[in-house]
Amino acid sequence: MNRIEFSMHQPSRLITLGDIVRKLPENAWIWYVLDYQGIGVAPNGMTMPDFEELARSEGFPFDWSSFRRFAEQAEQSWWCLIAAVDRDDRRSAKNIVASDCDGARIVIEAFDSSTWTIRSRNALSLQDFLVS
Repeated sequence: MNRIEFSMHQPSRLITLGDIVRKLPENAWIWYVLDYQGIGVAPNGMTMPDFEELARSEGFPFDWSSFRRFAEQAEQSWWCLIAAVDRDDRRSAKNIVASDCDGARIVIEAFDSSTWTIRSRNALSLQDFLVS
């Protein structure tokens, strides 16, 4: 799997989850938020603490448009683990995490409000994700 890592804090601004997701192609994958801690708007009218607990305990699946909306409303991500899997991937969220997201199309991780790591089956360019 291809991997890139970069600082969330660029000279001109903070790189958000929304910035990353805007660089990805439209797709039909299932996007699992497997862990999340940050500031933003939680889905389905949940509070952010309730969403964070649900993501950590069970994983929270999104389709592409719902995931894009969530990402755009995520003001800052402190910690996260997000995996996009094919629709026919029937593993539970816990099994995806246990496999270190093996077989995922894309994995997005935030570490300590400082670093983004993106893993992908396809070649990645760091320049694609750094926003000026």
